[in-house]
Amino acid sequence: MKYIKNTGRYAIAFPITKNNREINIELDKRRLYTDTGNIATTGITPVEEEDLAELKKIKRFNNMVESGELEILEESEVRTPDENKIKALEDKNKELEQKLREAENADVKKIEEEKKALADENASLRAQLEKLAKGGKNKDKADEEAEKADEKADENKADTEGF
Repeated sequence: MKYIKNTGRYAIAFPITKNNREINIELDKRRLYTDTGNIATTGITPVEEEDLAELKKIKRFNNMVESGELEILEESEVRTPDENKIKALEDKNKELEQKLREAENADVKKIEEEKKALADENASLRAQLEKLAKGGKNKDKADEEAEKADEKADENKADTEGF
């Protein structure tokens, strides 16, 4: 199988006879979608060896090949995705996915450690609070009397400061 690349400005068709029937070999040009820039047609048409032999009998076809409007390409010349590049990108993708999973696991472990540390700190603060609360119930009478005396002094001070 051969390929014909149409580098001209227009699509073109050549009539050939195959099995006693006339068929057209259409050689489309490269077309792009103007709104997105995507390739609509590549301008490369696969042609069987027998059809190419019939095309070479046409003078106009030969003139277009000589002028460079049409190029006859081998299968190896037609661009195909490089399998090595695809494999390398797939490997890199797997490596990055693994790093992402490790980073997520590390974050989870770090959060769990912080959570445990906060829980421990919370427990120790609760213990201190309970200890203080028990101490507040068993206040000495002397402390209560001192507080009452302070309150009376504040009241007397307010009474003597009047207008």
